[in-house]
Amino acid sequence: GPWQTGSESTSKSALVYGLAGAGVAVLALACLLGLYCWWNSWRLKSNGSWVSKFDVDDRAKQLNWRPKVGVTRFKVEELEKATDNFSPKNIIGRGQFGIVYKGTLLDGTVVA
Repeated sequence: GPWQTGSESTSKSALVYGLAGAGVAVLALACLLGLYCWWNSWRLKSNGSWVSKFDVDDRAKQLNWRPKVGVTRFKVEELEKATDNFSPKNIIGRGQFGIVYKGTLLDGTVVA
């Protein structure tokens, strides 16, 4: 107002700028947190933790993936039969890429 001194006006301006700066800082932190959460979920999906059986086939086709010599590829249906539909009773451990199941193939071969 007309009766304010210069120091009071400067003090109010400093308060306004301080609050605005704090608001911008909070917004920036929220954006960084959101980016981190998005990146973390993308990374988990890339590591196979949330990947569906259809995503695996699509990803293999995109990479023009070929199995190495001596490696057998199984269809999901074959694995479901071998592990009794991924029954918890067939869990033998956890590996870097997920849960490891014991399975028995149609010819009687026991696999993990």
